[in-house]
Amino acid sequence: MELVAASVEEGIAATVGEAPASPGSRLHRLRAKESAGASLCILNHSGDTVDLIAFADACRALGIQIPLIAPVPMIGDKQAAVCLAGFPGLVLPHDFIADIIDAVDPAAQGCAAARRMAVALSASGRFAGINLSGPACGADPWERLEATGTFLNHVRNAWSANFFEHDPR
Repeated sequence: MELVAASVEEGIAATVGEAPASPGSRLHRLRAKESAGASLCILNHSGDTVDLIAFADACRALGIQIPLIAPVPMIGDKQAAVCLAGFPGLVLPHDFIADIIDAVDPAAQGCAAARRMAVALSASGRFAGINLSGPACGADPWERLEATGTFLNHVRNAWSANFFEHDPR
């Protein structure tokens, strides 16, 4: 909290992260970060959209007002699924990884799943944006860049179609 406060005191905007599915009182941690001056919070993967929405609602009920950025997994192949699933503290949506790994076209399944999640999060009106998170696909950087662009194209219109209909605070 001291680093957030010191940054804000120097005129630097402080963005923080929070992992709602991690142990402990994440709501009180986020309130302390906001009190220290944080102006935006990027949430870590914390389950299904209903779990993220419930966390956002709990934040608002506690008086937390900073904008929240919701995570959307970006998984386009088995390697990316295994990589993202291996991160400690992440809770991915139910069957998200299995559905992608078992799909005939994992990349298409991953993009479709990301789009559905973005639509649900945007339609909720609880989030100021989304964070596409994950390796997208394999290790080749050019392949990853192309896959990331594909994910962006799939979620961009889904997000913006709903975004301006709601107040994301």
